[in-house]
Amino acid sequence: MADATQQMVSTVTRYSAVNLMADAGVDAGRWNRIPDDAAIERTVAAIEARNIRVILVDTAKDAL
Repeated sequence: MADATQQMVSTVTRYSAVNLMADAGVDAGRWNRIPDDAAIERTVAAIEARNIRVILVDTAKDAL
């Protein structure tokens, strides 16, 4: 899978996740990491179980 760790958001607003996580009590370390292949496979299976087609690609550019 693609490594998105080098991609940065250029504009931070008051509604950006970085500003809302503390208020929501969210563990940023858990939710900001790239999922492992097993998590991706479980997610794909759950989506496909609802008759939704899933297409995996390697990069954000490929997705568009």
